[in-house]
Parts: sequence; C-alpha cells; structure tokens
Amino acid sequence: MKNINHNTIMKKICALLLIAISLHVYAEEDRDDVLLYEFDLTTHEAPIAGAKYLNSNTSFWDDSVLYKGEGYAVTGIKDRAFQNNSTLNSFWFVMNKGYIGERAFAGCSNLKKILLVGGEELTIHANAFDGCCNTTYIAIAADRLILKCSSYSWYLPFTRCSGIDTVEWDVKQFDVPYFMDESLFDASKDHIIYVRFYGDAGKIPRNFCKNFSVLKQVVIDADIKKIGASSFQNCINLTSMVIPNSVLEIEKYAFDGCSAIETITIGNGVRTIGDYAFQNCRRIKSIIIPSSVTKIGYGSFDNCTSLETVRIQSTATMIDIAYSAFPSTTKVIFSDGTTMIGGVIQKKTGNTPAKPKPKLDKQTPPANTKKGLTKD
Repeated sequence: MKNINHNTIMKKICALLLIAISLHVYAEEDRDDVLLYEFDLTTHEAPIAGAKYLNSNTSFWDDSVLYKGEGYAVTGIKDRAFQNNSTLNSFWFVMNKGYIGERAFAGCSNLKKILLVGGEELTIHANAFDGCCNTTYIAIAADRLILKCSSYSWYLPFTRCSGIDTVEWDVKQFDVPYFMDESLFDASKDHIIYVRFYGDAGKIPRNFCKNFSVLKQVVIDADIKKIGASSFQNCINLTSMVIPNSVLEIEKYAFDGCSAIETITIGNGVRTIGDYAFQNCRRIKSIIIPSSVTKIGYGSFDNCTSLETVRIQSTATMIDIAYSAFPSTTKVIFSDGTTMIGGVIQKKTGNTPAKPKPKLDKQTPPANTKKGLTKD
C-alpha cells in the first residue's frame, strides 16, 4: 500500500484570470487546471467555487491566491463545486485549515482516489462525496477532523461510496455531532479489506470499522492511545490483531464478534480491557496479558469457546478482574504460578482454594448493549 507523502504533493499552482460579479469575483487562467475562485472583497476569503477545466488528477493545495495584488485566503471548496464531474479520477486536497462543502464532489462517478490533508483542521460537510461509487482508496490526515451537517442534511460525507477497499487514517481528534455515528465508511463495510492508522492518529474512533465483513488486515503505525468502543465489532474475516505498546485502553466491544481471529498480541502499555472487549472471539486458543494491565472488564473474553489458557504477567493481587471475565473452563495462569479456573484461585499443586484471591469485581454486570451502543 502506498503511504501519504506530504512532501510530494506540491506540484501545481492554479493561476488566475479575472471576472467580476458583485462583491464576489471569479478567476481563471488557461492552464492545466482552470479553477474558479469566489473572491469576497470584504473578508478577503476565496473558496474554490468550481472549475472550467480539470485534469483527471488534480491537487487543491493553495492556502492563498492573489487578486489585484492582494492576497486572499483559500478557505475551502464550496457546496456543489464539482458535483457530477466525470473528469476527476484522483485528487489531493491540502489546506492547513479548510473545508469541503455539502455535495462538493457528489456524483463524481470516476473518482477513484481521495487524499485529504487538513493540517491544523479539516471540516467535511454532509454528503460531500455522496455517490462516488467507484472510489476505492481514501486517505485522511489532519490534527482535527470535523464533520458538519445542516438542519436539512445530516448524512455522513461518504454516503453511497460503496466501492472503497482501502482506508488510511491519520487524525488526532475526530469531532462529530452527538447524533451522528463515527462509522465514517459504513457504506463500504462489505468492501474494505485494508485499514491503516498512521502518523499522529490518537484514537481509533468508536464503531469505525464495525461490521466490516471482508476486512482482513489492520495496521497500526500510529501513536494510538485508545481503541474505541465497537471499533472492530463483527469484523468476521479479521484473523489476527497486533495492539501496539502505545495503546492504553481497549474500550467495550472493541473486538466483539471477530469470530475468525486466531491470534491477538496485546501491547505492554495497555492498562484497561473493557467490558466484552473480546467477546465471541471463538478461535482464540491462548492469549498473553501483559503486566501493564490493571483491569479486565466484565465478560471481556465471554464465549471465547476455544480459549484454553490465559497467561497474565502479574500476580493475582495486582490486577482487577471482573466476574465472568473469562469462560468458566479457561485456565488463567499468573506470573507467580498461581492459577484460576472459573473465578476460583487454586494452589499450584492442587484444586483447593487458596488465598489471596484476585480482586474479582462481583458487582452487577453492565448491560450488554452492543445492539444499541450509545456514545459515551
């Protein structure tokens, strides 16, 4: 898979020819890409309003343009600017702080590759890429990614983008309205086979890869601190997972229902494994839990029917294990040789209960809410 190289995208400058309309001015010049800017003489902003001509491979990267000797900030791409454009095959969008308006690229049926680099902040409005049915590759990099919607349109930006098979993600902070899902690529859940998290991505969003039925490979090259709730739930073709040392928390249902997973490597930085995090991972036979883990939630490995052995690299008194965290038949082995089966600590040479017992949390188990997971 090709990585985003932020140093190779500065290739073209879209120059200008002037046409005045009221306080807004459109500019173009007869070169490779002829973009139309809307110059606001009051705010000195100049969003991209469309194009007279575009190459099949196009970059939008200017932070500013000149009009009559004065600089104007290029703030983004206006609503419907390139709607139903059949020329675009791939494009870069590079702005330190920019936006992509509603339906800006909707219906671009030949658009195959989308690379969005937002720098400090990138805002994408509802239905921005709706119906780009032949798009196969998307990469997004930004310190902060914001999804916006209007009172009449609250759909995700990639609605009906049903052909995506590869996603690369480098987003530190992901902001969505409270009533919207973070499953940004849900329309391609039956096509995405490869997802990579890289750069400064800080968290894998909740529901991000939920129900990706053909997802086979997940690569985490980023300084990820948290794997969000249900982020890989029901990824039934995912066979292995390496959780890096940077991860501190695996939230509830993160890998629930990943029925094909056979091997999971948990990094040495993980502190908390949430409720039902690995529930229904039926092919796992053994797993090692590092000494960094201080809490294992209720039902974390529930219904892992093949799980024979769990090796915890700390003693029973150093970790908080919720009641029913493991199947009743699974043998849990602590670093001092003490074992536990069915929640009962056993002596090293027999089955007589011995003390000390682990800090088993027998409080009322949390509701199994995986069918209606709400935002924390």
